[in-house]
Amino acid sequence: MNPPIDSLRILPREEAEKDFRLGAIFTFPKLEELPTDFRLEGINIKQQYDSDFCAAFSSTLASELQEGVTLSPEWVFAKAKQKAGDVDGFGLTLKDVAEVHHKFGAPEKSEVPQSYSLDNTDSQVLRRIENWPPLEDKASKHKKATYFQVYGPYDWFDDIRATIWRFRNEKKAPFIGVQFGWPITEKFFTEIPTSGFGHAM
Repeated sequence: MNPPIDSLRILPREEAEKDFRLGAIFTFPKLEELPTDFRLEGINIKQQYDSDFCAAFSSTLASELQEGVTLSPEWVFAKAKQKAGDVDGFGLTLKDVAEVHHKFGAPEKSEVPQSYSLDNTDSQVLRRIENWPPLEDKASKHKKATYFQVYGPYDWFDDIRATIWRFRNEKKAPFIGVQFGWPITEKFFTEIPTSGFGHAM
């Protein structure tokens, strides 16, 4: 991601009246109400290889929990790159991809030609929306009504835990930006690192 994000943030669009800060309308659970160990079921680890598609992959996975289908993070990335006007720059912000999910949605993986995947095609080809077939109509089935940024009362780690727990039944998974400084093979972590490079999850 570029620039790195240092806390749990899904940035709101300034012009949207429906966007709000979590905590102003919803209350956070108290820390003592949170289980010590829990997970949000239904999340799989997606393979982005050595690409800079992390913001698109994490936001698409969060959307898939609600939509119940597998979506194309590669298309989300290309559309967000087009919208951001920085196709050759590294990565995206969380706001870039959130706006694509809100304004355009995301096409189902089954409706995208198989070659339009990081499994089969170089990221330099996939990052340019002009290389894609028209998929806006298919993507619009999975548009989001709104998105919001989370400002919690706790530290970074507990804000993330509290947000996941608060929305576990609605299957609203936050996607987050962190300074990624732990080994790439780690699947579980207990603290947010303070050094490393920007990464979305």
